[in-house]
Amino acid sequence: MSTTTTYPTSTTSGLQANVATMFANVASYLGRFAEGAREGRTIAARYQELSQLSRTDLASRGLDRQGIARAALTGR
Repeated sequence: MSTTTTYPTSTTSGLQANVATMFANVASYLGRFAEGAREGRTIAARYQELSQLSRTDLASRGLDRQGIARAALTGR
């Protein structure tokens, strides 16, 4: 013989709201995480590109070797 438990509608709707909020929070977190990962890849690519330039090419951009990291981060 099986037993079925029924919950009041208010408890069920409250649980559904909590689950929906939890999923919304997880989705938001994952979206921010993915955006951060994209930004990190963009910065890394910019750094790689700048680090391969000659001293003359860097100077034409107003940079030197010591300024590459800052330029990569700021998008300069």
